Amino acid sequence: AGNSARMGAYLFEGLQRLRRHAIVGDVRGGMGLLCAIEIVRDRESRERFPKAAKLGEKAVRLMRKHRMLGRAGDIIPVAPPLCITRDEVDESVARLDSVLTELADELRAPGG
Repeated sequence: AGNSARMGAYLFEGLQRLRRHAIVGDVRGGMGLLCAIEIVRDRESRERFPKAAKLGEKAVRLMRKHRMLGRAGDIIPVAPPLCITRDEVDESVARLDSVLTELADELRAPGG
């Protein structure tokens, strides 16, 4: 339980840096290692991407490309194992950063 609380706070702090992406509407967390990243088309209005954008399919494909397993859509849940280390948190946040960079590029591209 101690590691979960410490690493949960560290993970949540790391995920806050992902707010730099225009498609990140919110980063939720603060409950141990359970966090979530909300993906939006417009941060101010909280408008979601239309289904035709295939957000979930694109996000899952990019997550796999960056060796991450999980599901995704308007919300990307982040729930690592309780035994995660600081180095693994850093690596996970870096991979999510790459996923979000590529996802934003794909969603903003013509026809994306």
